[in-house]
Amino acid sequence: MSVDLSYETDKDHVIRTLKQTLRKNKVDWPCVMDPKGWLSVAYRFNLDGYSLTLVGPDGIVRGVNLQVEDVKRLLPTVVSRSK
Repeated sequence: MSVDLSYETDKDHVIRTLKQTLRKNKVDWPCVMDPKGWLSVAYRFNLDGYSLTLVGPDGIVRGVNLQVEDVKRLLPTVVSRSK
């Protein structure tokens, strides 16, 4: 899971909410968040755009170009496959 904090005014709230969501959905594999936001990632990896991508704990990409509702729908299935 990736979160771009550069657009947020209350970064602490976003981090707390993200951690709660991960616990609620029993996501126990590594998640990525760059506190410096998208520009830091773009510079580091020479990117010119990005999309929301869901990768399971097995490293298999489960969805690309997702909307938030897609993630909410797919995440329980991805988590159950990891058990």
